Amino acid sequence: ASLKADNPEKPGAEQPPIHRIRITLTSRNVRSLEK
Repeated sequence: ASLKADNPEKPGAEQPPIHRIRITLTSRNVRSLEK
């Protein structure tokens, strides 16, 4: 149950770090494309 991303008690408790990495990579890619 703790591995479920739909867990109502902890919505994506283990997902934030992954999202942060994706956001960081996305931000870098966007900045590179904008230049």
